[in-house]
Amino acid sequence: MLFLLMLTSDNILKQWKFGIAEGVINKKGLYDNSLFKDIMSEVFKDFKGFGRKLEILLTDADKGIPVYTNESTEFSQYPSILAASISKGGELPFIKIGNTNYMSGSLVQSVSLIKSIERCIVEKGVNEEDVVIDIISAAPGKNIYKDLREAKTLEMAARYFELCSYHKTAYALLSAKQSYPNAQFRFMIEPSSRLSKDSMSSKFSAIDMMKLYQQGYTDAMAANVTNSEDWLVSQLI
Repeated sequence: MLFLLMLTSDNILKQWKFGIAEGVINKKGLYDNSLFKDIMSEVFKDFKGFGRKLEILLTDADKGIPVYTNESTEFSQYPSILAASISKGGELPFIKIGNTNYMSGSLVQSVSLIKSIERCIVEKGVNEEDVVIDIISAAPGKNIYKDLREAKTLEMAARYFELCSYHKTAYALLSAKQSYPNAQFRFMIEPSSRLSKDSMSSKFSAIDMMKLYQQGYTDAMAANVTNSEDWLVSQLI
């Protein structure tokens, strides 16, 4: 919980010396995200292991291709990997790991379903029909509608990324079902109401983070789930 309260805009988004104007003209992002990497370094300082399978998708910004990291990745790289995973071009600078620049994997995929199923079958020897997939998404599904009559520039930009994520999730699910038709696509778990902050908001406090946490907890306790096949059909109609 303490870690969650540390994730505020004051802690992870630092203004450049001459503000946003410097970010636009002379830097690789509107804000300096080095503070987030510092926080992650502190979190992983005494880290011993995940205890479960994990995959974080990044985008190689130089080559424009997806890069998959998992629980076997060296722990010392995770502060940089997590910082890269929230870096969106123009908003936050790319993160350099080795000689490569990385940014958020959401640029190419919203959720890595096929890769996860492949790991179950190849690494664990699970039969395709015994693989069960539950999807937890922060993107709106039933709540995709938004009144844009009073929207301004940043709101429209946030809406653009929101819709990209929404449709990439539907495409990822459809592709996975076509590739592995015998797997059990069980639940699509999504927010019961629109999250309180748009994805491109540059100001968020500990109170905002607690609201997001409480909504996630409430939704989980209420088991607010939809059969993923029904969800997919409703998105394609």
